[in-house]
Amino acid sequence: MQGDTMTDIRVFIVEDEKIVANDIADTLRSLGYHIAGTAISGENAVVMIPGARPDVVLMDIRLAGNMDGVETAGELQKTSDIPVIYLTAYADKDLLERAKLTEPYGYIIKPYDERELHTAIEIALYRHAMQKKLAESEARYRGFVENFSGIAFRLQYDLSPVFYHGAVEQITGYSATDLMAGTPSWNDIVHPDDLPVFTRQNEQNRSISDGSCEREYRIIRKDGQVRWVYELIQHNSGMSEGASFIQGTLYDVTERKWAEEALLAYVTEMAIRIQQPVEIIRDNLQELVQLIQNGKLSSEEISVVLMGQVRNATQIAANVQEFQKAIAERNTEIPNAYRKFLEGD
Repeated sequence: MQGDTMTDIRVFIVEDEKIVANDIADTLRSLGYHIAGTAISGENAVVMIPGARPDVVLMDIRLAGNMDGVETAGELQKTSDIPVIYLTAYADKDLLERAKLTEPYGYIIKPYDERELHTAIEIALYRHAMQKKLAESEARYRGFVENFSGIAFRLQYDLSPVFYHGAVEQITGYSATDLMAGTPSWNDIVHPDDLPVFTRQNEQNRSISDGSCEREYRIIRKDGQVRWVYELIQHNSGMSEGASFIQGTLYDVTERKWAEEALLAYVTEMAIRIQQPVEIIRDNLQELVQLIQNGKLSSEEISVVLMGQVRNATQIAANVQEFQKAIAERNTEIPNAYRKFLEGD
């Protein structure tokens, strides 16, 4: 509707009998509607209606000329989103079957009464407004799914898929249609080494009525690549078994897993680089103590040995400083468990 009151509603009449058209127009005005225009043929209606911008069209299903009401409504649908209500005095089955294809918002049988006309228009306007909101909602949802970097999914409680949406092909190499058809099934693309745990977790998930859980595992893409995925699962229980389902989201986290592995390798390497000079200092100092206790070293020799250990300690400090700098630079990539370990928690 273009406004909040009935007087804002504009109705266009397509009727080839002038007397009938005038009678309809008078009735509409008495109900508080505006007349956006009238046309006596489908050809005129197709030209006039887009410019008149009505809220609803009353269309005689049988019109004189080359276009009947059904053809006219079909042409209007190509360029306009305006609800059409058919006016008919006939119960022609074939014509009504054709009319259904244009998805009309109602039928008014002639002769009509005022209440019937008013009701048909208001219902048509309400349905059109609801369908417009639904279309906008679906468009927003499609936009979200098309730009979603993960996979949104829903499963029945027997784990059969209801849908897969999002970056399905980008992550798996397979289309959502393939996975829905089980060619392959999701279990088929789980890495064989992870499949036993994955299957056991699925059986456990089926026994949970509410709540959520998360997990990471590997999949094998259609092109043979091995990828890590993170999966968050939410259980939804309805009033009956049929209303219960499992839904979740899944993301490709391969790069993060690689970063974790690289960081762990770096931490291991740095630990070895620090540990080796520490062990050398420890061994040298133990030997030095024994030599001093046995009186086998002069003060000059002791000084030389100690200076060597100072150099080793300096190297340790340099390694630690390099390690701390690298950790600070990579801090956002460090998993919590590693960060706590490195920070001494």
